[in-house]
Amino acid sequence: MNPKDYKVPLWFEKTVIEGSDVSGTVAALGGDVNDFAVGDRVAAYLRIGKDGGYAEYSLVPAFTAFKIPANVSFEEASTVGLAAMTAALGLFAPDRLALPATPFNPTRAEKSLPIVIYGASSSVGAYALQLAKLSGLYTIAVAGKGLPYVESLHCADVLIDYRKGEQATVAAIKKAVTDKFGADAKLEYAYDAISENGSMQLLAKALDNKGKIAIVLPRDPTHKLRQVSSSNEQTTFDELPETVVTVESSVPSAHDKDKDFASKYFILFGRLLEEGLFKTNRPKVLPGGLLGIEEGLQLLKNGQVSAEKLVVRIDETAGLKPGV
Repeated sequence: MNPKDYKVPLWFEKTVIEGSDVSGTVAALGGDVNDFAVGDRVAAYLRIGKDGGYAEYSLVPAFTAFKIPANVSFEEASTVGLAAMTAALGLFAPDRLALPATPFNPTRAEKSLPIVIYGASSSVGAYALQLAKLSGLYTIAVAGKGLPYVESLHCADVLIDYRKGEQATVAAIKKAVTDKFGADAKLEYAYDAISENGSMQLLAKALDNKGKIAIVLPRDPTHKLRQVSSSNEQTTFDELPETVVTVESSVPSAHDKDKDFASKYFILFGRLLEEGLFKTNRPKVLPGGLLGIEEGLQLLKNGQVSAEKLVVRIDETAGLKPGV
């Protein structure tokens, strides 16, 4: 389950098809599908608003699916799709941060550069941190109570607790950069996996008001998607200076203009998982199958989910008849 599962219906103020991450076995194939077979264990990211995952069967685009390796459970694999692709697009797509290094072409240690991952214990943040590290970047991870989870990923060069306050957090980020790269070094890139409650403004200060931030929510405080986010006062924070460029890490483009990008990265996700080089989010299975979704949506809306991903098992839904 993803936060957008409650935000988008509120945004559109009408019923929409939800559930964008699935895992299971292939029941049937389209005529042009050659890389999968009936019976394969797969996980996938579905088209938002078109293909719903809260059902016994889902229609899965082959290019946003990957085969689940034997060392990964269905529950673990179901956490990858939307969140990992959101992270990859924000970091590497040509019209987003467009980092000079990628997991396909990692930089050498002597040519590394720093990046801050803010909200590193969130679903998207945890994947962004891992992908940045796989690219050879010097990773500065910012989180709160989820810091032990972030540390368990073994991908952060520096861990920073934002609960110490904005001033201390900005100072700690700048110190991490200069300690590693020299007194004149400046931070140029940040990935904001929170994008609310002042996180963008904090990162702008850490960038010395010059650089690029990938964000996961629109900046416009009047935007309906932002208005249903967890912050009640989006307009209380200062606007960002024009010298700070924000790029939206919008994931629907994976099924449109970034189709080729998505295909390449979904293959990579499967391979990295198989090799033990990539860790899924920690799944938390809600009881009741489909009947547990309402509880999950409320937990997400209340901000009660941290350092884990809510998952439901469809076959645990009371009254379902297998194979029907």
